[in-house]
Amino acid sequence: VQKKLETLGIVMHVAQGLNVGFGAGHNANSKLGHAPLLLVSNVDLFFEPASLKEVVEQANQDDQTVAAWEFLQKPYEHPKYYDPVSGFTNWNSHACILMRRTAFQAVGGYDENIFMYGEDVDLSYNFRANGYLIKYVPKAVVWHDTYADVGEVKPVQFAGSTFASLYLRLKYGTLKDVLAIPTLQRMLLNNPQPYKGAHDAVRANSKKLWGKAIRVLTKRKHTKVSF
Repeated sequence: VQKKLETLGIVMHVAQGLNVGFGAGHNANSKLGHAPLLLVSNVDLFFEPASLKEVVEQANQDDQTVAAWEFLQKPYEHPKYYDPVSGFTNWNSHACILMRRTAFQAVGGYDENIFMYGEDVDLSYNFRANGYLIKYVPKAVVWHDTYADVGEVKPVQFAGSTFASLYLRLKYGTLKDVLAIPTLQRMLLNNPQPYKGAHDAVRANSKKLWGKAIRVLTKRKHTKVSF
């Protein structure tokens, strides 16, 4: 692929390093480039023909208030509400997302307190809290065969997403959302383990969450945006 791109006059650089997490890794990668648009993509997907053209054309049509454009994923599409005419939505999945570099830099990129899962919701909310709009582009399609079956539970996904869910309540939730955190933590511990070691992951996440709570709560920005 690299040689083929080079024949088209496209420079490709492969950066390798330690696994520091999804957000931290893409933050580091973003500093290596300078193009006005930044593409973030999981490694386990492929693009349908013209999908990149579709999303870039949409980005070029939009003004500076639009920060991100999400690809549609097959065979499992992320459930979300979006305006079918404008494409505006409340959050983007970042398995495959095109972003405006200036907006990404303006909000500080991904929150590196989240290792994996939930960092895309956090950045979506951060964009919106800072006055940006985000879009869903169903004409731009990627195939993301990430599950063996619909009900599959992945340990990394369970641990990451349950931490992120509670962490996002601290960052963006109402007082009611924040006060519900201890109850939700107890529910996770009282429910049967979806895999061996799940309760240990919940306990470790709880310790991590409350260790960050005061700093997160004191840094919250006032905004009229609904999350």
